[in-house]
Amino acid sequence: MPYDTPTKAFARTKKMTAAERVEDDIRFRVLSGRYRRGALLPGRRALADEYEVGPLTIELAVKKLVDDGILRSENGRGTFVADGAPVEAPETTFGTNAEKSSRLLLGNTVVGIIAHVNEDECALSPGHTSPAMEIVRALERTFGANGGSATFFNMWKAFGTGIGSAGAVKHVISLNVDVIVFIDIYDNQTGLAELRLLPEIGTLPIVYVSGVDYYIPCSHIHINNRDAGYKATDSLCKAGYRDIVFHAPFTERWVEERIEGARTACESQAATVSFRVSPTERNQGYDDSVRQYSQDSQRPIRSEEFIGRGIVAANDFLALDLMASLEAAGLCAGSDYGLVGFDDEPLAIIKGLTTVKRPLQEMGESAAFAALKIVEGAQSNIVQNMRSSITLRKSHCRRIREEASL
Repeated sequence: MPYDTPTKAFARTKKMTAAERVEDDIRFRVLSGRYRRGALLPGRRALADEYEVGPLTIELAVKKLVDDGILRSENGRGTFVADGAPVEAPETTFGTNAEKSSRLLLGNTVVGIIAHVNEDECALSPGHTSPAMEIVRALERTFGANGGSATFFNMWKAFGTGIGSAGAVKHVISLNVDVIVFIDIYDNQTGLAELRLLPEIGTLPIVYVSGVDYYIPCSHIHINNRDAGYKATDSLCKAGYRDIVFHAPFTERWVEERIEGARTACESQAATVSFRVSPTERNQGYDDSVRQYSQDSQRPIRSEEFIGRGIVAANDFLALDLMASLEAAGLCAGSDYGLVGFDDEPLAIIKGLTTVKRPLQEMGESAAFAALKIVEGAQSNIVQNMRSSITLRKSHCRRIREEASL
């Protein structure tokens, strides 16, 4: 399992259904005190990934625990350990972690969060939530629900100061935090290289959260971009498209991973895939510069090359730009061609763009639970890849033109 080896309750069960095994393990976690009264459980998708089962299995297990009074569900907030849930005192305390365990129970555990949040954008668009901030909010909410508090260091303010990623980690350590969560959703390879070179990186109480599957010798929560690429392409194949184009006029690590997933989906569906990719120097910036970067490197679009084909665009900005260009040429998404993007930008909803959404909230929740495990004495790194979800809208369907124009 992604979090750790099975607990003794999960390991001892035999001839149980998957839902019963999950139920038994969660019940044990509550009974043993790992999930404390009032604690917020990970989201359904995070639990499904941890136990390697489907969402319906998790739903059945949670429902039984709610019926038994072990858990309680609150609409819009999540699932919590019930206030009256039975809890046994732990038999032992893990040596050097005794003080930290005590602090956790007293609600004094502090997580240091490092992320890049553009404060100018926040001031100009108060309702806008950046991907990093969405992760931070979920992390703080989950950590707080489990008795901890957070302190935040903004890498955006550190630019030009020479602090860098390694310096930020050392600064946050000096604030007497118990564990660090470093959020790098923007594929900052320079910062990653700095962290890898930290002599003590293998022993630091740190959780690295990234948008790409990189190797780093610490606990790591990352997006499974191959799964995202597979889901986007599979949706077009299932809609009847057998000629797929992956549209990405720039090269990034996350694009390459999504392309791998797209190729696998085409192979499984007996479809063909071609790549409209312009290899260029890797963009060292952030997601908010990707749109302009892609426009600068994009070769002219010929509408005829997309007719009757399913198109996977590397992100929603590219998909929406392509949709506008093809619409100007008289082509309609969902009838003349199929189109899927990534990231579920607000305009995707308005334009009816099918899109694959990154599991940002789930990443924040998983990072919080990984941090809690470290504080409680986890002896090995926790690695979890997070799966995205797809929202089907009209742009990927094969519809007659009259229906598409309604």
